[in-house]
Amino acid sequence: MAKRSLKASEAGIKRAKQAFRYTGWTQEYLASAVGLETRQSIWKFFSGRPIERHVFIEICFQLNLDWEEIVAPPDLAELAEAEASDGSIDRAQELQPILQKVRDSILSQCDLLQVSLDTAYPLAVEQVYTQVQVLPTPSSQRWLEVSHLQAEAQRTPQGELDPHDRLLMGQQSNRLGILDLLSTHNRFVILGKPGAGKTTLLQHLAIQCVNGKIYSDRIPLFLSLRAFAAEARMKGNFNLEHQLREQWTAIGLTAPQMSDLLQNGRLLVLLDGLDEVPQQESSELSYQIQKFAETYPQVALVMTCRVAAQDYQFRGFTYGELADFDALQIAAVARKWFVAMSRGENAEAIGLAKAEQFLQHLERPENEPIREMVTTPLLLHLACLVFHERAMFPPRRAKLYQAGLDILLVRWDKVRGIQRDLGTDRLSLPETLNLLSQIAATLFEQGKSYFEKSELLPILTEFLQTLPQASTDPETLWLTSEAVLRSIALQSGLLVERARGIYSFSHLTFQEYLTARRITARCMKENTLPLEQLARHMTEQRWREVILLTLSLLPKANPLLKAMKQEVDRQLGEHEILQQAMQWVNQKAETAPRTYQAVAVKAFYLPLCCNQDISLALALDDRFAFDLEPPLGVDLAIARTYHQIQQMGAQPTYEQILNLWFALDFGRQFPQQAPLHAALEQLKAEFPSLGTDAVEWLLWWQNNRKEWIDQFEAQILRPHHLNFGWGLSPLEKKLLWEYYQSNRFLVNCLNSECSVDSVVRSQIEAALLSEPLAESSALLHEEGLRRVGTW
Repeated sequence: MAKRSLKASEAGIKRAKQAFRYTGWTQEYLASAVGLETRQSIWKFFSGRPIERHVFIEICFQLNLDWEEIVAPPDLAELAEAEASDGSIDRAQELQPILQKVRDSILSQCDLLQVSLDTAYPLAVEQVYTQVQVLPTPSSQRWLEVSHLQAEAQRTPQGELDPHDRLLMGQQSNRLGILDLLSTHNRFVILGKPGAGKTTLLQHLAIQCVNGKIYSDRIPLFLSLRAFAAEARMKGNFNLEHQLREQWTAIGLTAPQMSDLLQNGRLLVLLDGLDEVPQQESSELSYQIQKFAETYPQVALVMTCRVAAQDYQFRGFTYGELADFDALQIAAVARKWFVAMSRGENAEAIGLAKAEQFLQHLERPENEPIREMVTTPLLLHLACLVFHERAMFPPRRAKLYQAGLDILLVRWDKVRGIQRDLGTDRLSLPETLNLLSQIAATLFEQGKSYFEKSELLPILTEFLQTLPQASTDPETLWLTSEAVLRSIALQSGLLVERARGIYSFSHLTFQEYLTARRITARCMKENTLPLEQLARHMTEQRWREVILLTLSLLPKANPLLKAMKQEVDRQLGEHEILQQAMQWVNQKAETAPRTYQAVAVKAFYLPLCCNQDISLALALDDRFAFDLEPPLGVDLAIARTYHQIQQMGAQPTYEQILNLWFALDFGRQFPQQAPLHAALEQLKAEFPSLGTDAVEWLLWWQNNRKEWIDQFEAQILRPHHLNFGWGLSPLEKKLLWEYYQSNRFLVNCLNSECSVDSVVRSQIEAALLSEPLAESSALLHEEGLRRVGTW
């Protein structure tokens, strides 16, 4: 590959600066993302000064830019210097006649995506390709504990901890650009999960090379190892050099040209899909690849393989693993995909508009599980395809997840004509789904998204014992369990080895879906509904998606919704503080205007002393989206101001005190509330004048805080009967907030895409934030509900 430096053009600098401003990053952060110790190269990049080629390309990648559109064309002096230093220009010119002969062959092999699932016409690789990143240490080679992986999954790219970000699961922060790695390693094995984009990457490299954009002093050669193995089997000759020479002879190369290419290392050999080679031929082929690499050490050789299939360790090869897409890569591919799928005069504008619509939907909170799933290129393609038709995701997300499973378990190999020889460890598709569901539910119930191999194997063994003609020998069962685990990891990639002996599902979304599938299947099979136990988890955030998916999978969601209402009622019945809160809420609701639904008014007042959240009231009555009528608007303004006072504490900043001073003007919004406005003005008058310096304001607050707050409570809170809840302990506030969230989640479930009888819906809605659902125990009994110990 050419080693010369690159610099940005004037137009490229403008585009790069716009992209940089859009990210909100600092130059120091960009330098860290690129893998630089200082920001000197970043400064040079934006100044139009030359920097190392691989650094230039990596900066463009981080900014989601095509480096070829940013780079300035080299001047004559630079070309002369490059030619004098390594002779690459001369060699590139010498290779032009051979490139002309090779180009058509490369384009016929690599121009189109290997498979465009369910699209009306094929997509070109360069239409949708975006720069990929590589993990320099494959996941399965890391010696880590579960606790390390959990901590890694909670750390954002900025180094902050976020225990609720499911998008960080299984991610490593140390990523490198593929061109950066290939510029320093002559022989490379690229590992990846099914659908990670391994073949597409090699196709892109071949096209870039044949067009002289990378490895300009080499000739590319793309070879499907599955096709090679099939032909070699027929001929009885697995010699790789022999195969290459046959290909070159077919396109018109002479024997001397072939020898020159091999002996002088003027080749970029791209070997795709070692995992697709039948098991009985894999060892012989691996030996031939090793022999070829050692015979011609100057030849650049890049090979792809699935992560779970790396049995043979190649000497002298560097290993890396394709990283999942990040948000920038997802956005880049989505824009390219929708433009490529658009037709007509304004195809690009239409495609970009559809892509932005797709990305906006993807960012919605309810679509976070989909956002986590599309970090794999294949599943991103599926999501784009589903969205393309209706400009929305399916209301029942379970359909999308099932389609993803179908692709990974069956279709991805089938449409490419791959028949994997997995021997006696093969399970039928229903058996595989049942097994994966049992693994997902068992471990999810235990709170585990990462799990040791030693925790997986007993589940596998227990399942295998239920199959017809299953062996009863413990050793045989254990070995078969290991074989089944390996086959699932290899064929579908649904179970991924995140570190040595530690696994997780490839996407948390699939573990949640399979858990819901397991619960639903138990209900259908046994004619009993183990849903009361599921409803008990409704206060836990991590169970929310499982509950929503179960509701969408059940033929009738009535029993689960009733069980959830019973769980909400249990919370109210077990905690006296909640009963006191509801007594106060009912008193306030009685004085509210009849403009709003009564239950929505209760939902408005319940969280007023916690955080003034009105989302539940809005879900119950959309009139809460507009300006609130007194006394609701007055009460909300008072509560927010008092909450602001509580957050200040005894040592606030000058800005916090000043913000409170301005906040006391809220009385002007309610001219009909003259006594309130007068009381607020009196309280405001006690502050120092605006001309006083910050120190005086801070001293005033420290000396007068308690007395001033007492006045606020006496003159503002108590006259409006808003003094409940502010003195609750943290535990009591937590109980109050959980009860509120449970009711909010129950309403969300009622409004989700589930099948529920209108009578049951009316019963639950009428009993929200009220007494327990009438005859709830009897209703649950009629539905056959009972508690079970396991899924």
